[in-house]
Amino acid sequence: TQLCALPGCEENPNVRVCWSMQLGLPADQIAPLPSVSHHECVSGTTYTYTFTHPGEYIVSADLEGSPQSAQATLRNVYARREVRQLTSSEWQAWVDALWALATTSTALGRARFTCPSGRQEDYHEHAYFVMIHGALSANSTCDQLHFSMMQEFAHQGWNTMLERAMQCVDPSVALVWWNEAADRRNFGDDDADDVSASLLNSPIWSNEYMGGRANYEASATNPHAYVQNGKFA
Repeated sequence: TQLCALPGCEENPNVRVCWSMQLGLPADQIAPLPSVSHHECVSGTTYTYTFTHPGEYIVSADLEGSPQSAQATLRNVYARREVRQLTSSEWQAWVDALWALATTSTALGRARFTCPSGRQEDYHEHAYFVMIHGALSANSTCDQLHFSMMQEFAHQGWNTMLERAMQCVDPSVALVWWNEAADRRNFGDDDADDVSASLLNSPIWSNEYMGGRANYEASATNPHAYVQNGKFA
């Protein structure tokens, strides 16, 4: 992020500005945050800084050798985007983070990665989320994930936990979503015998993204329709 000490990002190389960043705790948040602060004096009135944790930052710019100073509060937030809005490098980072959950145990992940929330217990291996879905769906008292209005809240919470685990691996990633309505409009054939199969024309089900065209139907060589192509094959 480029920060500017002067209006319009006007550059003045003849002065030195001391920049300070401090991660603050919003008034409505009680969860603990990691201690994040940064201070650096540079020549010129523009400065580039990478905000590594989500939250509100108090940013100060002080003109060296002068009482002139300015302060502002910046919010660094995650944006969940439709998967095709990600650049190729952003999508690959997302894929790599999910694969890390699939191949790194909970114990090893909590020792290896640093969760941006400051809570190492946010990291869980992928099998943990599979277990939650299976155990709660098959609860002997009743389905705990798909019961009436519970479905939306349960899956939102479940996916938020997955997102936080992925961010332990790579703090730059956030959950993505798929615009099925647009694909149904652009690629779907409501007159087809198999409407779902017509959606396979969408790039989402290509080898670049989720795959699926190669394993949509079971075959003699793949009777259980295992994923054979795409980023998660």
